[in-house]
Amino acid sequence: MKTDESRTVAVYGVTGGAHIRPEVADIGFAMKRASQSAGRVRLVVVGRGSKEAEPTLRQEFSGTNIIVEALGLVSAEYLSRTLASADVQLFVRGEISSRRGSAIAGIACGLPVVCYAGPETGWPITEAGILAVPVGDREALSAALERVLVDDELRRSLAERSSRAQEQYFSWRVIAARYADVLGSLRRRSNGKVSAEATRVARTR
Repeated sequence: MKTDESRTVAVYGVTGGAHIRPEVADIGFAMKRASQSAGRVRLVVVGRGSKEAEPTLRQEFSGTNIIVEALGLVSAEYLSRTLASADVQLFVRGEISSRRGSAIAGIACGLPVVCYAGPETGWPITEAGILAVPVGDREALSAALERVLVDDELRRSLAERSSRAQEQYFSWRVIAARYADVLGSLRRRSNGKVSAEATRVARTR
């Protein structure tokens, strides 16, 4: 269990197969560097690939003061509780974007997200509380993670941004409204085309 003396970093999903070691190496580098300032840190890895990655994770953090928990696949309710109880989400599965459901899950739970950025990193994901660094820049990644873990005000500010972004861009209510707008627009456009074709046919008779 988390204690008041420790910070919790959540990782949601690890890519399996040959990608495990590079991702664990990124996680390990950032966590070990950040823990030098943050002190006792807990890493919780959950979701797809987390159990597969557990042996590599434990080897990576052997001899450190970092507590490792690999939870595997869990229910949606348990996942939400796990993410919401963390202090920050670490995302290293390529660049963050609005297509990355695992990153949006952390935003939906009001988490700051320390992540890699690339060409696909744009609005509205940039409205959330993310600290993004260039893909593969482990030094910058660890520095960003350290800042979030040790700076209470920054962490609160980023968490608030994520909560606002969830309400404004990523909630089911907003997404459903956008779908309804698109479908309505397509329907109006289709009806307009039908009316125009009917008028054209009538004029030729």
